[in-house]
Amino acid sequence: MSSPPSTLGQYQVIREIARSNDIVYEGYDPLMNRRVAIKELAMPAGASTQQQEERLQRFRREAQAAGTLNHPNIMTVYSFAEDAGRTFMAMEFLDGHTLRNEIDTKGIIPMNEAIRIATDILHGLAHAHKKGVIHRDIKPENIQILSNGEIKITDFGIARLTFQPNLTMDGQVFGTPSYMSPEQVVGKEIDARSDVFSLGVVLYEMIAGQKPFAGDSVVSITYAIMNKEASQPSQMPYRLWQTVQRALEKAPVARWDSADAFIVAIEEAMQSGNADPGNNPYLQHGLSPSTSSFSVPPPVIGVPNPYAQNPHPVHNPGIVNQPYNQGQPQNPYAAPPPLGGYTQQPYGAAAYPGANYPGASYPGASYPGATYPGATYPGANYPNTSYPGQTQAPYGQTSMPPPGPLPNYFPPPPRRPLVSPETAAFFKRLFLTFLLVGTVLALVTVAVQAIATAWQRYAAEDQDRQLIVQARQQDTRIPVEERIQTLEGLRSRVQSDTMKDEIKRNLAVLYEELGRKHIANKQDPQAESAYIRASALDKNNSALASNLASLYQTRALAESQPAQRIVLLNQSGEQWEIAGKAEPNAQKRTEYLNQAALLYFTAATETKNLGDPSQYSRARQTLYAAQRVVTPQSDLASQIQSLLTTLQ
Repeated sequence: MSSPPSTLGQYQVIREIARSNDIVYEGYDPLMNRRVAIKELAMPAGASTQQQEERLQRFRREAQAAGTLNHPNIMTVYSFAEDAGRTFMAMEFLDGHTLRNEIDTKGIIPMNEAIRIATDILHGLAHAHKKGVIHRDIKPENIQILSNGEIKITDFGIARLTFQPNLTMDGQVFGTPSYMSPEQVVGKEIDARSDVFSLGVVLYEMIAGQKPFAGDSVVSITYAIMNKEASQPSQMPYRLWQTVQRALEKAPVARWDSADAFIVAIEEAMQSGNADPGNNPYLQHGLSPSTSSFSVPPPVIGVPNPYAQNPHPVHNPGIVNQPYNQGQPQNPYAAPPPLGGYTQQPYGAAAYPGANYPGASYPGASYPGATYPGATYPGANYPNTSYPGQTQAPYGQTSMPPPGPLPNYFPPPPRRPLVSPETAAFFKRLFLTFLLVGTVLALVTVAVQAIATAWQRYAAEDQDRQLIVQARQQDTRIPVEERIQTLEGLRSRVQSDTMKDEIKRNLAVLYEELGRKHIANKQDPQAESAYIRASALDKNNSALASNLASLYQTRALAESQPAQRIVLLNQSGEQWEIAGKAEPNAQKRTEYLNQAALLYFTAATETKNLGDPSQYSRARQTLYAAQRVVTPQSDLASQIQSLLTTLQ
């Protein structure tokens, strides 16, 4: 493929315009009278068959991915075809230049223009995602800016079709490092949110003039993508920065869940009136985030970076509680302070901690010193309670006489059980009896079934033995066709696998006898059918396979048509090979296999003599079969290798 062809399919090739992994030509479609871009698959030198097949599958997948899409912001694919061993696809011809050229030329793209480009890309991605296509390689090099200002997404070479099996194994990474999402870096399954991340990187680079995750090598770039956070560019308004920052979240669940959602967020950010780049509206008005009334995209809380190397726990501020009465021993038998009114004091006037019970002062309050029990509670509406041995002053207008001595407490008698011990023992014996009887009945049932099965097997084997005796006692004076018919009927009635195998071997002998009868009557097709039937019934019988091989060989020598003779020679070689592999005698096995190699060699020679180069591949396959069975270092082996070299 060093020089471009003059035509590819229906297209005329004008010139080569690009070359990387594949080759792109400018072409002309005379049927539709339009310019086209033709992308030809280029196979790397020295690629194995598996690698070539994988490259072809990816090239076909690219055509399928782009060919299913019809959107003004996505390059159109017209056709996919093959011409004289060249695989290619015809695409829409795009003028203008790439977004990479635009960034390299201008350095920083004006924000409104960057927003327009990003929005057009997102519209194209939204259409692709709805069709089940994930681009996986969104970067400035794959964005074309046409001369009229239109934006086109190109190069679906590593696109993922969600409705088809993935060509990439788990852990295998494809993409451009600076624009890959964290899940794409580690080779995990990706979805539309990976393209959202890549577009966030592109939008950041257009406005800031630099990539959000920079590095001197692939390792440093991917480490930054996995572990570092991007900083806000000075050219980017705070509301727009929040929108882009969410697109660059490490965890897919924390990002915008679709391209459409990203578009809406960008439009709202641009309409919010926050035109001053780099200003945080919280800080601008002296407000904290909790008191600000500004409308900002809702933060995603509680989603840690799933790819961080050394996650650290977040410590929330809390209150450290000091122990009560710190530094003072507490009396576990001291009475609690009385309840009642208190006098307001300045905070800190009381000695706290370390207050003494009873009558201690608490922060901000002074309790009247009172003794407990027997304290008077001022302001209460309840009568004062009297305790044994003490007389309490009446409270208000109500008083109660002191009660007498407390009565002795006797616990209630225990509750009677629902079931008496005698009843429980009876039910236990009844359950064990049922369990024992059930077990005996189950064992008897199993034994009866086993005896019945054994009797049925014995009866079936006895019937089979009688049928086999009947088969062995066939009169050889009866025509072989009638004996075959009788034995086939007995075969359908036999149940034992051992008896079936014996009948099959007997049938194979009868079919062999029938084949010899047909050969004697010059009925080769009928003989072939009988021998094939015999070989199918007794596959390990080398004599049956050699009979069929001899029949094919005899017919080949008598055949005048070269094509039919080649077919018969190959069939004879196959049967000689089967006979050799089934033959237990080593000497005969070698003879059968060499005979197979000779017939394969003869078939390949006659194929070559046809003079048709398209048949040389078939001849080589036949020679490979001959090499598989021929005795090494023999003259025939040398002849086979010589002919194979000639054909190659």
